[in-house]
Amino acid sequence: MAQRARPLSPFLHYRWQYTNTLSILHRITGVLLSFGFFMLVYWLAAAAAGPARYESAIGILGSPPVQLILFGAAFSFCYTC
Repeated sequence: MAQRARPLSPFLHYRWQYTNTLSILHRITGVLLSFGFFMLVYWLAAAAAGPARYESAIGILGSPPVQLILFGAAFSFCYTC
């Protein structure tokens, strides 16, 4: 008895869809919003701790990688609203 041709895995048949892109963007914006929230909490805690700690926090939050994350968080906030 001959074997029937079995179907391939489903992921080989799917085409990229608009909903796939939105799902991935939704997850990325959620992660960026989480990082932005933690940076906001860090900034507020540093402001409450005193001037020396606040100056240190401003130095850290002013660095280019952190500025990029903050920009991403602001974009994510606008994307989700």
